Amino acid sequence: GHFPPALVEAWPRLRSLDLQLNELSGPLPGEALSKLQNLTALRIHRNNFSGQVPAAIFEAPSLHYTNFEGNTELRGCIPRRQFTAETWHVLELQIQGTKITGQCEATAEKRTEL
Repeated sequence: GHFPPALVEAWPRLRSLDLQLNELSGPLPGEALSKLQNLTALRIHRNNFSGQVPAAIFEAPSLHYTNFEGNTELRGCIPRRQFTAETWHVLELQIQGTKITGQCEATAEKRTEL
């Protein structure tokens, strides 16, 4: 099945979302996920998500941990503007086994923790 967008509407104060190993497929709803202002952890590893990683996911202000591992058809890059010292808040980003290539778009600053 696909990511249930109604989940975001049903639990707008959600802090941790763990959908690992659920055989979910299709694109990630970046706009919906970015509305979860209290989301600190997003674990969607080992599913079948595909398409571009939406930059909007990283706009959730409390997000510190993401795991996209094993979604072999998930591709794209993380907008480099998200890597500035003033705005980057993700402490762990797991992208093993995906087609996510890292950073894109030029900027003067970047975080080195990745």
